[in-house]
Amino acid sequence: MLPDKDAEIVVYCASRSCQNSHIAAHRLEQLGYENVAVYPGGKQDWMDAGFPVDRGEVLAA
Repeated sequence: MLPDKDAEIVVYCASRSCQNSHIAAHRLEQLGYENVAVYPGGKQDWMDAGFPVDRGEVLAA
């Protein structure tokens, strides 16, 4: 978790129909993070719009 509770955090799902990003945002707010936003279109919307996607190394949580 980020130590800075004022850090800008944007959460997203795979697509517009997924609601997990809203659940994650709510949980982050419960943990005291104050600058949380949901990207409503999800990753698919982002890629369909032609925006860049970083496909770097995936790390275990």
